Amino acid sequence: MRFEEFAAARSPALLRYAMLLSGDREQARDLVQEVLTRALVKWRRVEGTDEPYAYVRRMLTNEYLSWRRRRRVPTVPLLDTLDRHAGDAPAADGLIEGAYAGAARIHRRRKITATVTAAVAVVAVAAGLPLARHLESAPPLPVTNGPRTETRSTVTVDPDADFVVWGRQSTIDRQTLYVDRNGNATDGEPNYTVVVQSEDRFKPADLPAGEPVRVGDHDARLLPSLRKDNGGVPNTLSLAWQNTDGSWVTIAPDHDGDKETLLALGAALRGSEPEPVIGPFQLTTTPPGFAVRQVSTRAVEVMLLAAPDARVFGDSAIDYVKGGVIVELEMRNADNDKFLSELGPATDTVQGSPAWYSIGRTSKSGNFYLRTATCHVRVWTRDHADFPREDAKRLLESARIGACDSKDGWGPVAP
Repeated sequence: MRFEEFAAARSPALLRYAMLLSGDREQARDLVQEVLTRALVKWRRVEGTDEPYAYVRRMLTNEYLSWRRRRRVPTVPLLDTLDRHAGDAPAADGLIEGAYAGAARIHRRRKITATVTAAVAVVAVAAGLPLARHLESAPPLPVTNGPRTETRSTVTVDPDADFVVWGRQSTIDRQTLYVDRNGNATDGEPNYTVVVQSEDRFKPADLPAGEPVRVGDHDARLLPSLRKDNGGVPNTLSLAWQNTDGSWVTIAPDHDGDKETLLALGAALRGSEPEPVIGPFQLTTTPPGFAVRQVSTRAVEVMLLAAPDARVFGDSAIDYVKGGVIVELEMRNADNDKFLSELGPATDTVQGSPAWYSIGRTSKSGNFYLRTATCHVRVWTRDHADFPREDAKRLLESARIGACDSKDGWGPVAP
């Protein structure tokens, strides 16, 4: 099937789907236009899949999620979207022409990049200098897991590279970076997960055979698959190497990774002095007997407070520890507003905002909710006796809380 035939037949369905995702006519059209452009650039690959429409629809889903994450858009209830925009999808006129124009721009950018690279090579050879030194990026600074605390990070991405870190997760023996390609210079936009973890957390015996590659001064392996507990996604091309201090680095896309991007991201990783993890919820003091044992800023912010000697594994978004306290922040939306209204009138006021305290009906969990202008905050523990209501309220009253729909007021999550 030619691209024009596919786009003509499937654009209306893609536009309707984009409307359900975004709830906005202009945004729906922009999303479909961007995805059709990328599909055209790699059409031979798309056409070769078992279900080209399912493949492009997945591209559309990923593009929407990436757009939503970058802009912190409010949640739009699906039923409201259906009622308001039923039969109201934008027209498909001009999408094919726009895809060809966008694809031409991508090809021009790639041609310019190739021309500049070739020119550098000619100059290097003429000067009698080693060619590889000019074509390879500088080897990364040591990327290690420490020494640091749970609320500090020692891994970052070169600010001049074509990548952006949009989320982090940190425990004492594992750091995770969530990375996007920065800009539209490539034909695919998977999200990449970079994991740096201590030697005793990794399972090298589970690694499949892979292609030996060089990343900076590291002997690395391109792997056809990487187990989830090793930081990867099964059946997806990944990259792994071991540092001189014994720690392991893995890079895995959530879908459709390619060798070129994996190697580029590996070369862009940098070590740094311990820098604070920043987020909207910032402790000014830590409750007696507790320490911050885990923090994640992937979905706004989640923090685990537990005893300093509690064992934390860090394999999921946040891991509950017996006797621990979890602080969760998400962007305020219609769903969590409705949930709080069903709890009844606010039981407290914290920092001038309404708050609710409840104990689980079928469990002993304690839950303290706070609603600010942009955030929905929850402090909870499985047994309310481990962290009484007064302690939870004191924690919320003493914290600094920034915005959840932007990075206004964000700062170090712990003192």
